Amino acid sequence: MKKLTIVFIVLLFVATFALTQNYYRRNANYPRYFNPETITTVEGKIIAIDSVKIRTYTTTRLNIQTNNGPIYIHVAPYWFLENNKILFKIGEPIKVTGSKVIYNNEPVIMASQLKYNGKELKLRDSNGFPLWAGQRNNNKGKGMGRGQGRGQGRRRF
Repeated sequence: MKKLTIVFIVLLFVATFALTQNYYRRNANYPRYFNPETITTVEGKIIAIDSVKIRTYTTTRLNIQTNNGPIYIHVAPYWFLENNKILFKIGEPIKVTGSKVIYNNEPVIMASQLKYNGKELKLRDSNGFPLWAGQRNNNKGKGMGRGQGRGQGRRRF
């Protein structure tokens, strides 16, 4: 009976581990909004910068003024932009390529790449999967936590 219980627990553990592998890639709703058939490029000036919570992370959202009016751009988590030395400023010009979709009943562009301040940054692959997914927030000496340097986090040795 003990052997059967141990075998059952091990099988349960293995099944749980197998099912949770790549959970984000298989089950997250956010990347499904990205539609490769609606890729567009827009240029304009940044008129507002804020953030929006999307499932398990918060992404930087830009509002840019284009020739066709303002539009929201969902870019990437703050830490990903910081690690790539991108710091947005209001009034600066930007060029964004991404998928134009409807998110929370408003048109937005899920950015796949951007050109800003002489830098070019790729954000998503051709299917819209975020390049930051699966990466660790490397705060370079600011602790192991994901708090953008606001604390030491939990140290693992």
